[in-house]
Amino acid sequence: MSYPAYNFTDLQNAVIHALHGTPNANAPAAQTVNRALGLLTKMRPWRWRMKTMSIDVVQTAIDKSINRISNVVTVGQTSHQFSVGSSVAVVGAGNTSFNGQFIVTASTALPTFSVTAARATNVLTITLKAHGLLVGNHITISNCSTSAINGTYVVATVATDTFTVASTGADVAVITGYVTPVVQTITTIARATNVVTVSLVAHGIQAGNSVTIIGCSDTSFNGTFTVATAATDSFTINQTAADATPTTAGQLTPPAYLAVNYFQYAQLGNDEFAVAPLGGTIPGALFLPADFDGIVALKCAINSFRECYPVTMDDLWLRRQYAYGAAYETFFALNWLAQKTTTDVPRSVIEVHPIPQSAGPGLFVGTYMRMVPKLVNGTDIPDIPAQYHDLLLVLCRALAVSTEEDRVGSDWELFGRMVQDLAADEGASQGPIVGQMRNTLNRGWRPSPFYPAGRIQA
Repeated sequence: MSYPAYNFTDLQNAVIHALHGTPNANAPAAQTVNRALGLLTKMRPWRWRMKTMSIDVVQTAIDKSINRISNVVTVGQTSHQFSVGSSVAVVGAGNTSFNGQFIVTASTALPTFSVTAARATNVLTITLKAHGLLVGNHITISNCSTSAINGTYVVATVATDTFTVASTGADVAVITGYVTPVVQTITTIARATNVVTVSLVAHGIQAGNSVTIIGCSDTSFNGTFTVATAATDSFTINQTAADATPTTAGQLTPPAYLAVNYFQYAQLGNDEFAVAPLGGTIPGALFLPADFDGIVALKCAINSFRECYPVTMDDLWLRRQYAYGAAYETFFALNWLAQKTTTDVPRSVIEVHPIPQSAGPGLFVGTYMRMVPKLVNGTDIPDIPAQYHDLLLVLCRALAVSTEEDRVGSDWELFGRMVQDLAADEGASQGPIVGQMRNTLNRGWRPSPFYPAGRIQA
């Protein structure tokens, strides 16, 4: 038996037909159709929504630096996924004291990166992968293997993974130490005739540089700007606004790269930095498939001999905090990955404890409910089995005139009968051997007093 395949336009026409050709302004046809599609797909745990999944555990290399100062570890990692509260495992660090499972904390100060450098002809070249610094930024060098180099410097030149500062002294081939970006306090700031003049002694900034101002008492001065002109102890910015002289001038901050290129956590230990290999990170939040819409079952890989137990996020947090659990147990809870910006698309993740200490494909396998895509274009066809299209059309008609709470009208009665038939089909397709599978039965609708011919027309 063949079944109809209604597209988005057909289903919208069914809604309009149910309303006797007069669309309801409070429930547009397109909105009604997608509402019906969502209601149909989620009203029962349909077998055709179930999919198998294989979850990979990925290790990302620490490509910048890792160090511990005053019991705070700073991990420099380009574009990491962690935010405050994330769980992370550090593995494979040459300095094994950094390895373990930790909770990311809020940053209380600007990060300090461990670096290598070399001085030649009074120029100190510092290597720090994807540093993001700009010419004119200020940095502080500390704990340097050549102690005379310790101090505050102005960045002279930049490349992708290196930058230079002026440093007078003998040539040194290998130098290690810490680099910390500096927040500079502005002496005065004023705006006159749409030009902002910033006074700051020996700022090192050049025309064309990008600067970020924070903390000014007149918030119209705060923001990121391009420098128009620069002198030794001042620079100007073009800004159209009323003349003003704030009482608190504010500060110049380092570039915004800092927010996405490092994270910190607490760990007791001596002040030190890791040497190669720096190791890598494994997140405690593992990405679920993009069409994930609910968990059915999850287990560890068949050869791991570990049991998986679902728990709440509160329970998982307690287990992480107090290291509950045995070596043969894994606990998991569903969560959303924290958005770093308001435009990030939320991603479903599964939080696990303890975090696997090694990466690999398919370390977790399971079954989930897939999300059926929303209909957008007129030719879009609902991603549901063919025998469900008539059911969806009836539901569109029913929702056009009555909500699912009221269920008034003959279409709701017909919908109830059709759902029972399909539910019975799904049960008939299951057996003790075949397990979960899509319904493959062909079946026609029973004649009804509403549609005695057994076919539904839009």
